[in-house]
Amino acid sequence: MGFAFLACGYGWFEALNVRPEHVTIETERLPAGLDRIRIAQITDVHLGWIIQEERLGRILSVVRAAEPDLVVSTGDLVDDNMEFRDEEIVLLRELDPPLGTYAVTGNHEYHVGVRQAVEFKERAGMRVLRDEPLFVGGLVLVGMDDASARRSGGTNHPEQAILASLPEDRFVVLLKHRPIVEAESAGLFDLQLSGHTHGGQIWPFYWLTRLAHDYRPGLRAISPRKGEAYAAETSRESLIYVSNGAGTWGPPLRFFAPPEVTIFDIVRKKGN
Repeated sequence: MGFAFLACGYGWFEALNVRPEHVTIETERLPAGLDRIRIAQITDVHLGWIIQEERLGRILSVVRAAEPDLVVSTGDLVDDNMEFRDEEIVLLRELDPPLGTYAVTGNHEYHVGVRQAVEFKERAGMRVLRDEPLFVGGLVLVGMDDASARRSGGTNHPEQAILASLPEDRFVVLLKHRPIVEAESAGLFDLQLSGHTHGGQIWPFYWLTRLAHDYRPGLRAISPRKGEAYAAETSRESLIYVSNGAGTWGPPLRFFAPPEVTIFDIVRKKGN
């Protein structure tokens, strides 16, 4: 009993201790005159009856401290009806990064009602990208709806067709809630940002997420077997970053899966 109490106490503390994770990626695909662009990624916050204003404030304080050029939310920001949650809207609108805040949908947002989830994000100052690209500050953001859209009557436009239409001389960031890489998309984007797994949230559930998804938390190169269809047609190396996420689902506990806000510095490759 004593051990269980201590474990829950540690899990509660770990869930509150949101930390920044810094990742630097060099590229030749920044336009002339732009040497660095900083992106802050938040994901899997799960705003609802457990995660409310106080915890959201902790998360956003980490974002503000990094002074990003733009912020992206890669799904499951919302996990409840957010119709009367004006406090959270105010906190999110106060971020106001120079190049804006962007979001995609996650599976939980379909569970609780995707329309109200999207409306909440838009009221919070976010541009919600739903199977569409957007040129932002020298980068291209491509936001894909969660796969749950198919089961909810959505269309889910072909990801590969969208990516193939983009210029090869721009750094392409693919925003996609689940860490799934389509074989046909490999080599058509530079960096995929995902969440969904929570890093398992409570060990040993990490191993269950590994069974379900090819890519574990952190930065990984796309496996060659994932890119066979297009590997010979592009010089672009595709990477994926899978975040532990910043919130919790179910019990407000984490165990050896610390919550994070990920800060990406996309920098000009030396000599270019």
